[in-house]
Amino acid sequence: MSTTTYSIDRDHTAVGFGVRHMLVSTIRGRFKNFCTELSLDTDNLTESHIAWTIDAASVDTAVAARDEHLRSSDFFDVERYPTLSFVSQKIERLYPAHFRVTGELTIKDRTQRISLDVEFGGIAEDPAVGTRIGFTAKGSINRREFGLTWDEVLEAGGLVVGDRIQLVIEGEAVSARSERRGSRVTVPVPPWQQAH
Repeated sequence: MSTTTYSIDRDHTAVGFGVRHMLVSTIRGRFKNFCTELSLDTDNLTESHIAWTIDAASVDTAVAARDEHLRSSDFFDVERYPTLSFVSQKIERLYPAHFRVTGELTIKDRTQRISLDVEFGGIAEDPAVGTRIGFTAKGSINRREFGLTWDEVLEAGGLVVGDRIQLVIEGEAVSARSERRGSRVTVPVPPWQQAH
């Protein structure tokens, strides 16, 4: 058996999040710039490895002022910590097409072990690019564990920003090259950081 490296298809992938606002609604956003490598053994997906790098400054909630606040030192502090990253450590099969992916998520200077529930969408042959796979990943984190502690208290009690962040990634990836089984994926160098 062997693994094949897949590259994310940015045109068919969304990295999203949601957080409660003032206890009454959920604000949703996304990160527009990201890259990932998936070293997949499609015969045994538990032997696969995943690495993500996300451009923190690309946060987008469709409100410019809010996005600037999120980029500031109150939240992501993008000048000091330009990227977020995730590297898988363990993949478990729960059901035929459902998996638990456990790994290390780094935001700012904090690294925490988290788990994502992943549904494998299947494999298709794309005449234009080769083999294509799809997936949906969901999870949640406590933002305070990653140093995202800014908040304001409402007059009636409660906080402006909820502590739990819901993560949702809808993605597709295409095969890039074959590799030996057992090779590890490192966090890829994002295109916005590569020398031109």
